[in-house]
Amino acid sequence: MTGLAIDLFSRYTQLGRTEDLDLCPQGRYISLGNLAFRLFTRYEQIGGMEGLDEAVVLAEEDLNLCPQGRTDPSTSLNNLAIYLSVWYEQLRGRDDLDVAIVLGRGALDLRPQGHPGRSKSLINAALSLSARENGRPR
Repeated sequence: MTGLAIDLFSRYTQLGRTEDLDLCPQGRYISLGNLAFRLFTRYEQIGGMEGLDEAVVLAEEDLNLCPQGRTDPSTSLNNLAIYLSVWYEQLRGRDDLDVAIVLGRGALDLRPQGHPGRSKSLINAALSLSARENGRPR
């Protein structure tokens, strides 16, 4: 992120003004992805389902706003798959896990052999598939 993007993003997190995300030079979708990641990180550190819920919602919006052909959506797909897998761990929503598996496979398809994020996608996909087969959390 550039200095301007960081400032706008910080102002958004403090004041909640969505227009600050729209002004970010990299675009709203990158800002949403970053915010979703921060919320998920906070959830991992201190808990609180509301943070995880918001991370999922923002990651979904991030993915929907990702410009076709202009950027690699594999990170957005992979992150949302992770968030939904954790959501499954907490709420046992089978549909959440099924969506996580589909998204994880999508990320994997976009990360061919040699891609720096491929191993992470492989691990996440394997853990989600294992959870589905075993009926246990990821």
